[in-house]
Amino acid sequence: TFIQKLLMMNYRARYIKTEQTNEQDQTQQRGSDSSEDEGDIFHELSLFNKATCQSERIHPMDVQMSVFHCADVFLKQLMVTKLSQCQFALPLLVPDPFTQQIEFPLWRFRQINKSWKIRNTNNEIISQTQPIYRTQTPMVFFFRFVSVSSSKSQLMNSLINEKHDTFFHRNCPDSSRTRVLMDGVVEIAWFCPSGTNTDKFTECVVFCNLHGDAGDHEKQRQILTEILSSAQG
Repeated sequence: TFIQKLLMMNYRARYIKTEQTNEQDQTQQRGSDSSEDEGDIFHELSLFNKATCQSERIHPMDVQMSVFHCADVFLKQLMVTKLSQCQFALPLLVPDPFTQQIEFPLWRFRQINKSWKIRNTNNEIISQTQPIYRTQTPMVFFFRFVSVSSSKSQLMNSLINEKHDTFFHRNCPDSSRTRVLMDGVVEIAWFCPSGTNTDKFTECVVFCNLHGDAGDHEKQRQILTEILSSAQG
């Protein structure tokens, strides 16, 4: 399962093939155990409607976010830490799927450290390791208005690490057109230079990625703008 692979720091944890049950089995399941349906986030959001079951798989990031939404505060912190150890982007701003209230608990990041190497004025390589909540670095925010043909998540991956999908994107294995729980989520990731000539940047850089149409998520844009203004100030 996703959570088992993630806790084992398996970098393929996000590549999950979900199995669909037929409509009759789902009807029997709902009739025999309606109490469980009340806590089923996919059932409440009507993900498993007839059209979806027939034509679309569950998006892998919906699996991750459904586990995240159902987790308690300690498991959420553990998940964020393990996602970081797998070099994946981390959920920073998370809208509640029912109330749309945005979660922004920075304490989840307190166990995460990042290491990078830079060159000083004497061309000597200096290694640094810092907790990310204390790190002062340049920040870059990515968001889009309306649909575009290219993937901004894939573009960001090419800047951070061309050999690893830090952000899950439309061309990743098992991706699907149906995505329910990621719209409005802001993920965060770090570029950590290695001190070599191949580095895209000479210092640690933070990337934030707003999923979905930015025109539909004014609150997230406002928060990101305030963060950027504070960082520049």
